[in-house]
Amino acid sequence: MLSSPEQSALIVDDVYETGRTLKALKAQVPQASFAVWVSKGCTDWWTAAVVAESSEWVVFPWENLEQARADEHAYRASHGL
Repeated sequence: MLSSPEQSALIVDDVYETGRTLKALKAQVPQASFAVWVSKGCTDWWTAAVVAESSEWVVFPWENLEQARADEHAYRASHGL
């Protein structure tokens, strides 16, 4: 674990959805390697354990399933989906 990334670092995130997090880090450390657990779209300069549909709602094993479903419903309703 590093307090700030180095060029040789492996940077890991849970979900690549909008890409804001990894894109900002790539701008800071372009030579680092990037990986995510779930990518909501085809991978480009990062690797992913799972590639999911962009509309798929991700529920992590440690989340409360009932609350996650309520969150998904609220999100979709607020975005007209």
